[in-house]
Amino acid sequence: MLGLSGLKLYIGLGMLLALVVLGATVAVLWSRLEARDAEIASLQQQLEIAAGDAARWQKAAAERQRVIDHQALTLRRLESDGAAARAIADQQAGQARAKIAQLEVKLQTLKEAAHARPQDVRDLGPIVRTALPSLRH
Repeated sequence: MLGLSGLKLYIGLGMLLALVVLGATVAVLWSRLEARDAEIASLQQQLEIAAGDAARWQKAAAERQRVIDHQALTLRRLESDGAAARAIADQQAGQARAKIAQLEVKLQTLKEAAHARPQDVRDLGPIVRTALPSLRH
C-alpha cells in the first residue's frame, strides 16, 4: 500500500496542516486578545473620564455651596442691620413724638399766656418773603 515515503508525506502534510491550523488558531486568539486589550483600554479611558466628571461635579458643588454660604451670611448680616435700623428708627420716632408733644405743650402754654394778657402781644404785620431767607423757595 503506502510505503514509508508516502507515510512521511502524509505525516508531513498532517504536520503542515496542524501548523496551519495552529497558526490560524494563534491568529484568532491574538486578534481576540487585541480586541480585549482595546476593550480594556476603552474601559479605562471611560473610567478616567467618569472620575474627571465626578471631580468636576464635586468642585462645582463645592463652589455653589460656597456661594450659598456667602449669600446666607450676607442675608444674616443684612437682617441684623435691618433690625438695628428698625430699632434706631423706632427710638428716633419716639423721640420725635416726645419732642412734638413737648413743643405742642409749649405752644399751648404760649397761646394761653397770649390770650390771658393780650396787651403784651404785638401784631407783626404782613410777612415779607424777601426778609426771611427760610421763606424763599
